[in-house]
This record gives sequence, structure tokens and C-alpha cells, in this order.
Amino acid sequence: MMRRCVTDEQYGKLRRRVEELACRIINERIIPYSVAIEEIQKLTERIVKPTYNIMVDYTRSLTEMIKAGKYDWVNDDIDSKHLSLKGKGKHELSATLFHFDRYIKSDDAIAKMDKQGYRPAAIEELLALGEKYPDLQREFLIVALGSVWWDLGYRGVPCLDQSSSDRDLGLYRFSGEWDPHCRFLALRK
Repeated sequence: MMRRCVTDEQYGKLRRRVEELACRIINERIIPYSVAIEEIQKLTERIVKPTYNIMVDYTRSLTEMIKAGKYDWVNDDIDSKHLSLKGKGKHELSATLFHFDRYIKSDDAIAKMDKQGYRPAAIEELLALGEKYPDLQREFLIVALGSVWWDLGYRGVPCLDQSSSDRDLGLYRFSGEWDPHCRFLALRK
């Protein structure tokens, strides 16, 4: 039996509004169907964040984690000299993707995650996601703001991306703004 967090009256009102919206989309065609589905998906992602179960295996080195992800291209600066792992053993975690659907700075994204009780993912969590869900990065850029690579004032963060049909593991600038299409990997604090 499903436990409701709202009254029967609230649930009924929500259900009627959803049915009304569906009828207007289908019968009156006030919004093209594809646009309506896309907007509903965006709203759903803002309210109910997608969750991914991952296994972070700290018994493997960073190089082994990268190899396990079978990336087509890896930035040469993503190595143990520039990024370190912070854990021991094996940990099963539940990761979430934040989608802000607008241009956003790294510090603002981190603050918004923090406000909701999340922390930005580190490189090892990003690699675990890439290994288990290899096609996810074909849909959007996935950013791990919890691991920062520094070099002469440049701050880079690891990201899962794609170029043509290849799966890439790259470094992108921490400064500047992220595209509205990006997703930010995060974990509960």
C-alpha cells in the first residue's frame, strides 16, 4: 500500500489538474505533444531527482577505475598526480543528478546542492557512474564538482561527455558558467 504525504482532498485536486492538462494537450492541442512531454520531464527532474546506485571500489587505483569505464578518450591530466581518491574498501552509494535547466556557476550549483542536503560528487563517484551507466553521458554532460584539478590558477573538474559517438572523460573549467543541458552528480551528505 502506498503511503500518501497529502490529504485525500489534495491528492484528488492534483489528479484532476493532471487529467485536465492531459485532455487539453491531447484534445485541444494547446501545446504540441512533444513540447508538453519535454516540459513535464523538466519539471519532474526538478522535483524528483533521478537516482543511480553505484559501487565505488577503492581497492582499485584511479587508473584502474578509468580503464573499467572503457572511455574512448581521457584527458591526460586526469591521473593520480592531479586527482586523489578519498576512501577505502567498497561502498555502495546512491547518487543523484541535479539539473538546473539554466546557465549556472559552479559555486552556485554547489550552494544549491548543499541547501538540499547534497554534496558534489568526487572523481571516483563519477567514474563509478560512468562504468555502470555508460550511455548516460550520451544524453548530457555530467559534472563532478567535488574533485578539483589545479594548475597555475586554472581549476578544472572531471566530466563525462561525448564527442560524436565517443564517450569522453574530460576536464572542464570550474570558473565560468555551465550550460543549461549539464547535470551535476551529487550524493547525500
